Amino acid sequence: MICTILRFFAVAALLAAAAASLPLRAQIKIPTYPVDGIAYEPLPVVFALAPRGTVKESFIEIINRKPEPLEITGIENPSTRFAARIETLEAGRRFRLTVTLKGEGPSGKQSHVLLLKTNLASAPVLKIPVNTFVQEKVYTFPESVFLGRFGISEIKGKTQASRGMAQILMVYRKGRPGFDIKVTSDVPFLKIESELGPKGDQWENTIWLDAERAEPGEIKGTIFIETNDPDIPKLSVPVTGRLLPK
Repeated sequence: MICTILRFFAVAALLAAAAASLPLRAQIKIPTYPVDGIAYEPLPVVFALAPRGTVKESFIEIINRKPEPLEITGIENPSTRFAARIETLEAGRRFRLTVTLKGEGPSGKQSHVLLLKTNLASAPVLKIPVNTFVQEKVYTFPESVFLGRFGISEIKGKTQASRGMAQILMVYRKGRPGFDIKVTSDVPFLKIESELGPKGDQWENTIWLDAERAEPGEIKGTIFIETNDPDIPKLSVPVTGRLLPK
């Protein structure tokens, strides 16, 4: 958890198979550094996500298909945010690269490139992108809401049609029940309906345009979330869209 442009959190979710609900996040381009005869599984990049206060590990395997055996003689890690180690699975042929991320320090995403030093004259260094995400205990998914781009005639006076174009904004405090929120917006014709999840640690917010009050033009504003969490009492989520005059 694939196209050239990936949502960090969507891909991370698949790779970590359940680092659970990933926020994932602004679109980013993931660089790769292919080397003939060297393969990576499942991808030539590591994604690591750790909720605040936890320690998580992610790994990829490095497969040598060259005739000569591969030795990884060292790791150059440019970051103090995570630790990296190499294990030999099959001498000269298969290795596991493990990244350990602590959920501490600055929250959000960071990208770095690990340098693995080798014995190969044709590839003295293998470059492995590492994308990390330290997740706060209270977070939203997605990180922004796009309401779409369509003609005003598609929803004006049509409550059911407008509701059918609703977007969902999740607010999480995973594993911590008794979670409460209040959701408002500075977009005057935005309608919001919130429903608490069965475990009491997440809210599903349905967001759509008021079919009677909506007007043509650019939609650009903010959704404000007040919480009862003492550490993260407020969140702000950008909301955008466009209603065409037809």
